[in-house]
Amino acid sequence: MPNNKDFSNALVDICVASKPVLSFMDGIVGMEGAGPSAGDPREVGVVIASTSPYHLDVVATSIIGLEPTKVPTVQRCVERGLCKGNFDDIDLKGDKIEKFILNDFVIPEIRSLDLLDGKIPKFLRDILNGFLQPKPVFIHEKCVGCRDCINSCPPQVIEMVENKPIVNLDECIRCFCCQELCPVEAIDIHRPLLMKLLSRL
Repeated sequence: MPNNKDFSNALVDICVASKPVLSFMDGIVGMEGAGPSAGDPREVGVVIASTSPYHLDVVATSIIGLEPTKVPTVQRCVERGLCKGNFDDIDLKGDKIEKFILNDFVIPEIRSLDLLDGKIPKFLRDILNGFLQPKPVFIHEKCVGCRDCINSCPPQVIEMVENKPIVNLDECIRCFCCQELCPVEAIDIHRPLLMKLLSRL
């Protein structure tokens, strides 16, 4: 599911079907930046619990200074009426949330973006999105040949050539599991300048 909306809808579907009774989030030490292998640990000092995983996410994103409705799964929950995406339907207990809010938390960059959806014909949108899409870039000088990227690639589009990974970008679904799981941070995500500018709009 390379489409952001489809994938986030699937995650919400799973949550709705499983009907969790109580959800916890361990935020004692979080990770900012491009996790989980390339991020940086950050002390937050909070544990969040809720009977609603949807409202839990709203509180958690607010703590790290991220607007909840910018998170695709929260967007889907708001669309379905599972939460409002703000604190209007949340009753907080325990310590004051202001004690934990981190306005300088480093948020990962947006990894996929379809700004043109519904604005131009699909065939033209697909062509333009090809120029806007980010892509994994393998830093062979840092690579140790462990093959973790190959083993973690859902569409299996990475192969080893002379013990170095090569990716077929035409078949890459931009999940970036390879980058997230690389133990030596030998994979970077290249984002076109135009995409970086548009993602800030």
